[in-house]
Amino acid sequence: MSPRTKRRLTTSGGDAPPDTGAASAEQQPSRRTLRGKRGGLANMPDMPMDILLEIFSYLHPRDLLNLARTSKDFRKYLMSREFAFLWKVVRKSIDDFPDCPSYLSEPAYANLAFFPHCHSCLKGNIKTVLWALCARYCNNCLQSKTSRYSNGFPSYPQNLHISTLVLYLRANRFHVYLKDEVNSVVEKLRAVAGDPVKERLYIAERNALVQEKLKHSEQCSLWFKSKSSSRAKELQAIRDDRFAAAGWGEELEYMKREKYRNFLPENAAISAQIRVPKPLNDRAWSKMHHELTVQMEDVRKERLREEREKIFRVRFNALAQFVYHETYSKTACTANTDSLPRAVDFAYMQEFRDILDSPSSVTVTIESFDVLRNSFTTLTARWQADVKAEFTSLVSEYLDVPDGSDVLGLAVAVFGCNGCQQSGFRYPAVVAHTCFRPIAFESWIELPEFDKLVAKASATKRWSRAKASCMFARVRPVLQACGMPLESTTAEEMDRLDYRFRLVDPSEPHDTDFELGVEGLSSLGSRCDAFS
Repeated sequence: MSPRTKRRLTTSGGDAPPDTGAASAEQQPSRRTLRGKRGGLANMPDMPMDILLEIFSYLHPRDLLNLARTSKDFRKYLMSREFAFLWKVVRKSIDDFPDCPSYLSEPAYANLAFFPHCHSCLKGNIKTVLWALCARYCNNCLQSKTSRYSNGFPSYPQNLHISTLVLYLRANRFHVYLKDEVNSVVEKLRAVAGDPVKERLYIAERNALVQEKLKHSEQCSLWFKSKSSSRAKELQAIRDDRFAAAGWGEELEYMKREKYRNFLPENAAISAQIRVPKPLNDRAWSKMHHELTVQMEDVRKERLREEREKIFRVRFNALAQFVYHETYSKTACTANTDSLPRAVDFAYMQEFRDILDSPSSVTVTIESFDVLRNSFTTLTARWQADVKAEFTSLVSEYLDVPDGSDVLGLAVAVFGCNGCQQSGFRYPAVVAHTCFRPIAFESWIELPEFDKLVAKASATKRWSRAKASCMFARVRPVLQACGMPLESTTAEEMDRLDYRFRLVDPSEPHDTDFELGVEGLSSLGSRCDAFS
């Protein structure tokens, strides 16, 4: 190849050589940078035919049609009948692609299936293929090219069903047809209207053609849906690889399970870069690194939190089974068993908490609690003693009783609930009151992490006497009316007294209760006196 010669620049004043340096550089015409060698395929049509056929046989039908549109020489070769076999070869290389129908040529079939442009105005990005009409149309052209009919042909006396002669699209209760095809069929029917034989023959031909189009359009629709689905999965796999390459593979799987709810960045530009179906490179990563990292860190926290909740729920269920086996399966349900600690109470005991709150990598089953089986009775008794001490402290706020005495056996040891306003509870039945185990959906966000896990797993909080109160002020007048000392009178002693009560002020609203039982004392209060 001879060396490239430089063009000499001349001035208007004569043959003097041009100035060198910056001035000549400015006058040098710019050349557009092109990839590859200019005109490198110009002589390709002159290559041996067997080599061309070998090359063409590996092309996609879309590429072969593009090649036929590049030059007159390629169009002459590829659109000739002797090259019809080549189109069949490249078409069969596509998996499950239906055969070319008799009413379309191979190039027209490739153009319909693989080129997303409007067949009327050539507008691009028309992804919907109207297989029944053998065309792609934009919205405007679809309106102008089609008509809606409900039954017979227009202006044709036989009132033939149009659907048997022209294939249509279904739109609500109407059938949508191509205007040109309908007009062509109507003109042909009018032309053969005087010859019954030709008319029947033409109608039979149209019926066969419609059936062929219908069958082929259904095959193409199924293939196109399958192709689109496969392509979508392929693009999604590439997007997934972008996340995996950035170290967010597990977060991506979590986002898929959650249907991508509000996970993608609010920045539209960053969100668009994430969805690009291309392998991740350093340049693309540098543009989205900061904002995406912040976003995905939040997703990771959310994923780990939900995984922790699921693991903890399984562990808590194992604890509940263990507690049931050690408590309720060994004895009949009574008032005393209702006052025993439950699984949510055991969860806060340090011995059980160490097992429940172990790292997520540790597998916890019901057998994991077997190490506490021998100490289960001791732990239960300890919890009962703590609860009893809390109710004792409630009564001790009103009475000065000696240490070690049975305060909860006194007649004044009657309790009520500040939540539901019920009263008349005695120990230990008061322990089982439902208000002392509140529903756990109240203020989850404000709970510590472990409390939140227990609350979501058990649906209740652990036992608490926060809503309990002693009804001393209402019971004291009843004992005083009976002449019984507050510090020593027990509930059993009051039950053995043969006293009756009457209301001092009958006009005052009250709950009538004339029994002497201690359960009724709190409802009478200062409104009664006693008589034998």
